[in-house]
Amino acid sequence: MLAMSISGEPWWAILHRSVWLASPAAILVGAFLVAVPSAQARYRVERVIDGESIRVSGVGTVRLIGVDVPKRIDGLRPWNADTDAAVQFVRALVAAKPVSLEYDTVRTDGAQSPLAYVLLPDGTCLNAEVVRRGLGRVNSEQPFRRLEEFRAYEREARTARRGLWAQATPGELQEPTPGKTNAPPPPPSGLIIVR
Repeated sequence: MLAMSISGEPWWAILHRSVWLASPAAILVGAFLVAVPSAQARYRVERVIDGESIRVSGVGTVRLIGVDVPKRIDGLRPWNADTDAAVQFVRALVAAKPVSLEYDTVRTDGAQSPLAYVLLPDGTCLNAEVVRRGLGRVNSEQPFRRLEEFRAYEREARTARRGLWAQATPGELQEPTPGKTNAPPPPPSGLIIVR
């Protein structure tokens, strides 16, 4: 004998009618959720650590994915470029502006710091701008989806001799071979180069 509801209808008829009536509502709700983009979380930059790392409220230290900016050695002038230009540029772009973070397939670096694209309110990608202005090189240690775009920005900066490419030697201006960089090697640890 088939199970019947209190109204005398078979259970499957009630279920079928319920699904049929719920379907248009589900479709409308689903369409609304797809049509309304989710707002990206906005963060405040607390501090610019260097040209490729920032401290973000509620997140901590975030590294700009795909960017390599020359570092200082023991607080002295950098050995291969003017790091201050990158730091000042990043400070000027993020000063008193909310930023959004967009993650890629690899979300952390070797030190477990978050890797992200930092997006300004107008949609400008801070990472791309640092490379495009020649204030940093492409860092391809971790794979990221915008690698070819960033390489094109680096070629543009290198050709125009912007930023760290302004004083580059002809060998450093050539396109790097895959897996290598045209930057001069870092000095051995423990040595301080004074120029």
